[in-house]
Amino acid sequence: YCLGGWSLGGVIALEMATQMKLLNESIETVVLIDSHCIEQAKHEVEIYSPVVSPRFDVTFVEFVKKQHIYSQQLLSSYCYNFYDGPVVLIKALGD
Repeated sequence: YCLGGWSLGGVIALEMATQMKLLNESIETVVLIDSHCIEQAKHEVEIYSPVVSPRFDVTFVEFVKKQHIYSQQLLSSYCYNFYDGPVVLIKALGD
């Protein structure tokens, strides 16, 4: 298997790989795209109010902010199990 995920999905893919390995499944690699490491997720993340593009209405921006907060809450209570297989981390470049 080759597993991967973006953001919280990357953490979920890593957990899936850990559990699948316990079942003797073969994992080729796990690809994490802009996923946060677990230690970082336990710290409060500042939620900012971006300038809203005309493409997005305020309702959409509020939805995204709520989802971000919910994802951070999930990550802060997640008990990480070490995965010893190959992992590729793809991170976006900052400004």
